[in-house]
Amino acid sequence: MAAAVPPIDVHCVHAGPDAPVQGPAAHPLVVATAVLRWGPVAAAPSGAARVQLPHHAMLRVFGRRLRLAAPPAGTPAPMVCPLDLALTGTAWARFLNELLTRGLLDAAPFSSSAALQLAIDRLDVSPAALEVKEPDLLPVGGLAAAAALAGDAAHAQRGAPRRASAAASAARPAAAALAALAPCLAPLACTPLSTLEVEGDAPWTVIAYLSGMLGPCLGQAERDRAGSQVQLGAHLLASGCISAYGLPPSANPQLLASYFKDYVLALEGALPPSMCN
Repeated sequence: MAAAVPPIDVHCVHAGPDAPVQGPAAHPLVVATAVLRWGPVAAAPSGAARVQLPHHAMLRVFGRRLRLAAPPAGTPAPMVCPLDLALTGTAWARFLNELLTRGLLDAAPFSSSAALQLAIDRLDVSPAALEVKEPDLLPVGGLAAAAALAGDAAHAQRGAPRRASAAASAARPAAAALAALAPCLAPLACTPLSTLEVEGDAPWTVIAYLSGMLGPCLGQAERDRAGSQVQLGAHLLASGCISAYGLPPSANPQLLASYFKDYVLALEGALPPSMCN
């Protein structure tokens, strides 16, 4: 019988456009997933070597089987979009340890990230252990909430004047946040995670794919940078939807956002695994 794998302890710190996940270099999970190219980071206070992986890479490889937890009764679901999605180190430790407990390393070592994802997909996991609750989210964005407020204000403009005035006042900070966003990113800000989840054993299939596609995008400077991975990814996503579904090039952000889930599912299903990482 194989020896039990020790639990892994990881940390996550938001810095600029990224929030890398850091863990012990000698842990069996890190050793078995060397194909992910964990990068070196400052040693722990004890002197033990540590490594890190970009947050979008963690989500792309380890995030497919996560799911949003249902909020408590009377509590709204957290408003998070792909541009401001990041999880705490405590959450990542819980998720990774569930995968380890369920035998992930029985299939190690992994020759590719596709092989690692396949091994994760085959695990018999506890769905509750992979639920993402509001405390699991790093407070790095607020773009989805801003987009929702701006949308509510626009809808209220067609209603009673008093309601429209109140909605407009509440939406001014939201409008400012969205105005600072590159136009190509507006559809993603209008896409709450809840609209991207799918049925089945891998609820975050689309979310994980988009995370890998968009790259590090937690900071305004990276979102503004022409030629950044997030802007290129957003352009490709929008142009793909326009072409695939016959949408007008001037389609508004909300309309484009409504096609993202179906388009990514079709895209992932059509590409070989080596091109989906």
